[in-house]
Amino acid sequence: MSELPPWSQSLLDRYLDVEHNQATPAQTYISTEDVQPPVYSKELLKGSTDTLLLSLLSRERMYGYRLAKEMEGQSGGYLRFKEGTLYPALHRLERDGLVKGVWEVSSSRQRRRYYYITEEGRSKLKSMLEEWRDFSRAVNLVALPDSA
Repeated sequence: MSELPPWSQSLLDRYLDVEHNQATPAQTYISTEDVQPPVYSKELLKGSTDTLLLSLLSRERMYGYRLAKEMEGQSGGYLRFKEGTLYPALHRLERDGLVKGVWEVSSSRQRRRYYYITEEGRSKLKSMLEEWRDFSRAVNLVALPDSA
């Protein structure tokens, strides 16, 4: 069986007799393609969208569709940006001076809007990541005290 994203293990555990390490009949019908990510809270994504987009753009310039695919791929399929989330966020970041969008013609002669992080965006990302570390550390101290 191929490597599964961490969130999918709990789904498979439902079909595995862990004590005897044997598959139940139901597991016979499950493949990695059948395992779908859990539905995450839209509010969690909403609060993290800017940080996630700026993080990806801090590594390289990207156009919208590629940003969505990178997000999905790097999160193991957990984070899926729809156009209704992605493009308004990119436009807001551009309006705020954190990213810059430039129309370019690709090698396949397709016109795409590539987004770059600005210096102001890099500075903002740094503070956002510091805030995220502090916030997640505090949440873990309360929610997961044994692992903190």
